[in-house]
Amino acid sequence: MQETTPAISPKTQRTVLMGLACYLLNLLILPGLPVLMIGWLYFLRPAEPVAKAYLKQFWYWSITGGVLLLMTCVLVWWQIRAGNATAWVWLVVYLLCVHTTLVLMGMLSLARILAGRVCLPVWPVSERH
Repeated sequence: MQETTPAISPKTQRTVLMGLACYLLNLLILPGLPVLMIGWLYFLRPAEPVAKAYLKQFWYWSITGGVLLLMTCVLVWWQIRAGNATAWVWLVVYLLCVHTTLVLMGMLSLARILAGRVCLPVWPVSERH
């Protein structure tokens, strides 16, 4: 059975790929700085409504990942200071569950966008952001 998802324009695809590349860079290589680029793309750069919906999704995914990372670091630091051996278990659980899920969502979006398909952003497409 074939999917009937609509194709996206090359300009929208380029904008979405820039945002997605920043999202994956933030998770895998250079944390922090690419979030500013996603913010610039989302808040300051004009784009089509579909691209804005994707950029909003990447923005919130990045913020969610950052908040979860900070919460995990605080929890691990607190547990290490208390002399609790479960601190490293919490760190491994974070890396295996949360971080991997965020990376896989980004990779799935990358595959769909490179194929020229809409991967259904979480937020509805609208003229406003």
